[in-house]
Amino acid sequence: MEPLIEMTMCKGIETVFEAIPGSILQIYALILAEEKSADALISILVSAATIAFTSSMISYDWDTSPAKRKVSPTYYGFVPDKALPRAVCFISIISLSFAHVTLLCFSCALLTVMNPNWLLYFLGLDMALYFLYKILRGDFFSFLNIACIMRFVYAIFLRFATKLMANFTMPMQLCHPQEVGALPFLFSIVYSLVRSFASVYLFKTRYNGPAKLDEGTLRAVLGSLVAMVKYKKTKGRVDDDKLRQRRRSSMKALIGADEAR
Repeated sequence: MEPLIEMTMCKGIETVFEAIPGSILQIYALILAEEKSADALISILVSAATIAFTSSMISYDWDTSPAKRKVSPTYYGFVPDKALPRAVCFISIISLSFAHVTLLCFSCALLTVMNPNWLLYFLGLDMALYFLYKILRGDFFSFLNIACIMRFVYAIFLRFATKLMANFTMPMQLCHPQEVGALPFLFSIVYSLVRSFASVYLFKTRYNGPAKLDEGTLRAVLGSLVAMVKYKKTKGRVDDDKLRQRRRSSMKALIGADEAR
């Protein structure tokens, strides 16, 4: 197994099965607490920032890998080569991931406070549609050549983990057809945003328990996080257009040089 793949799997497993559930649990405890502590809020933000940084490093390492860029230059290479644009791109990736993971952990905590079954329904529906999509496409099984039963178990584990990773942190490389795929990746983003606002609506209209949150605070948190996500996506599309133009210019220059020779 390649070292990059092994490192990605270790970071992904730690993020999906430890860091994200831990952040949801922290927010859950903060919502139920009678007195909201600033220290608890700072801890939650630090946890979300750590998750975002880990996810961003995965995207950064894969995209800047010389071997990956050589094999598939049209797929890898959205991170610029120069130092300042590269730093700006990396900060943008972290900001996007931070906003998205905070938004989803907050909505999952709200659903858990109201009724844990609602969280299972929302996540289960998304996961079931994704598994069905992969089965119908015929690429449900992983690339590892292992025994039949273990291959099936590993495929379920891998698809489950990568889907959760895409849902919460959005590493760009998971758009690849052999991973999550572009269509499920886009659906996850839209579905997650809808679920976030649905959780707030259900919390304000259906929940009568002891946990209380100010409605203005809920709107401010969700509005700012969604605005950050939309801004980073719009900026990313502009950067992608510029990158495509540079690539076209480079290809024309190479073609012209070959014709001249």
